[in-house]
Amino acid sequence: MAPLKTLRLAVYSLLGSLGLALTASAQNTNADTNGAIPGFLQQGAHGFTQNQVNLDTAFWNGIERKVFTAANVDAIISSLAAGTISFDPITGLVSGSGLSSQLKEAYNAILRIYYVIYGLGDTNPSVQQQSSLYKQFLNQLSPSLYTTLPTILFNSANVQNTQIQQRLWAVRHGTTDGQSVVPVSDGGKKVMTPVAEPNQKWVTFVDGNGMWSQAQSVNNLPSYNSYAGGVQVGASYELCRNLSVGPYAGYQGTKVNFTGSNGGGSSATDNSVRYGLFSEYRQGGWYNDGIIGGAYNNVTVNHGISIAGNDSNFSNMTKGSVSGGEFDSMYGTGYEFKAGKLTFGPATSLQYTYMHLGGAQETGGSHILDQNIGSQSASSLLYTLGGQASYNIDLTQRVKLQPFLSFAWQHEFLQKDYGVNSSILGQNYNYQTTNAGRDQYIAGIGGNLLLTKSLSAYAVCNLINSDAQIFSQAISAGLNWKF
Repeated sequence: MAPLKTLRLAVYSLLGSLGLALTASAQNTNADTNGAIPGFLQQGAHGFTQNQVNLDTAFWNGIERKVFTAANVDAIISSLAAGTISFDPITGLVSGSGLSSQLKEAYNAILRIYYVIYGLGDTNPSVQQQSSLYKQFLNQLSPSLYTTLPTILFNSANVQNTQIQQRLWAVRHGTTDGQSVVPVSDGGKKVMTPVAEPNQKWVTFVDGNGMWSQAQSVNNLPSYNSYAGGVQVGASYELCRNLSVGPYAGYQGTKVNFTGSNGGGSSATDNSVRYGLFSEYRQGGWYNDGIIGGAYNNVTVNHGISIAGNDSNFSNMTKGSVSGGEFDSMYGTGYEFKAGKLTFGPATSLQYTYMHLGGAQETGGSHILDQNIGSQSASSLLYTLGGQASYNIDLTQRVKLQPFLSFAWQHEFLQKDYGVNSSILGQNYNYQTTNAGRDQYIAGIGGNLLLTKSLSAYAVCNLINSDAQIFSQAISAGLNWKF
C-alpha cells in the first residue's frame, strides 16, 4: 500500500475507534504521473527531478518501516485505551505520556507536513498546488545546502590565491632598483652622492581580508548570501638574486545564510585554517609566482525546513557538522612593460584545488527528518587570463602612491557533478549535484603606498561575477616590512 494512503488509513482508523471525527478534503490518493501527487512519486514522474523522486522514495519508505509499523499502531491503540494519550479532535495531533517522545514527534510531524500540502477541513488545493508545495518540501529536505559548500570554499581559495599574487605585486613595486642618493655639501655647493642600500633579504607581511558573496537559485539549489573575514601572516626570504620563498598561515571565518523558497531558514558557519608556501622569481620584466598549501575546514550547518500553505505551516531545524582537508596550488606568470611612470602587462595563472568534506549526522530536529549526509570530494582546475596596470605618483620625496587596476577572465575545467549518498529513516538515497559555472570575470582596483624604503601598505578590492549567478566582492589590506 502506498505510504501516504497508509498514513491516512491509520489516522482515520485510530480516530474512528474513539468515535472522533476528522474533517479532511477528499484527495485523489492514486499516483498521478501528470501532477505527481505528493508521497506517490514514480520514476520519471512529470515535473519532478530524479533527486526529488529518490528522496521521496527513501522518506516515505522509511516512514512505513519506522513509524507506521504494527507494533507502533498497537502501542497507540493501547495508550488510547489506557487514557495515557489523546488526539486533538480537529487536527489529530497526539499528546500525552503514553508514547515515546520519538513516536509522538514523528506522528505529529507527518500530520503537520500533510496538512500544509493537502489542507485541513474545507481546504481543497489543486493537484498543481499540492505538487508545488511538496517540491518545496523536498528541496528543503534535500542535502543541497551541503553540496553548495565546495563551491563556496573553492571561491575562498580562489580569492586567497588572487590576493597573494596581488601582494607579491605590491612587494615587487615597492622594491627600489639601484642606489639611493642624498645631498652633501661640497665647498658650499650641494651635490648628489650615491649611498649603498642595506641588504634586505626578508619581507614580512600581515593582512586582513573580507569577502561578501551572493548566489541566485539555480537547479533547485537554495540561493545564499555569504560573509567572510580573516587574517593572514607570512614572510619570504630571498634565497638568491630575484628568487624569494616563504610560508604563510591564516584564519578564515565564513557565515552563509541560505535564502529563497528552498532555503528553509538554513545557515552554515565555516572556520578554516589556511597555510602553505609561496614563491616568486623575477627577471627584468618577467615574473613567476607559485603557491602550494592547504586548509582545514570545519563547517557547522543548521539545516532548516519552513513550509506554509493551506492555512497550515511546518518548521524544523536540524544540526550537522562536516570537516575536511583541502589542497591548494597555483602557478602564475606575466610580464610588465614600463612606459615612464606607467607599468602594465599581461598575466595568466593555473590553479588546482582538491577538497574532501566528511559526512554529517544531523541531530536536534524532528527525529524523522534527521539525515545522515554522505561525504564529498571535489576538484577545481581554474585558468585565469588577464592583465594589470599601475602608475607611480610621487606624493613627497620619499612617499609614493601606486594605483592598481586589473581585469581577468577565469574558466573552470574540473568542477563537475557527482553523487552524494545519504540516508533518512534508515533508507539510502543518492543526491546528484549540478555542474558548477564555467566562466567568471574578476576585476581588481587598489593601490600600494610606499611609506619608507622598508615599509609599505597596500589595499585591493576584487569584484567577481560568475555565469553561475554568483557575485562576490573581496577586500584585502595589509603591511609589508623589509629588513
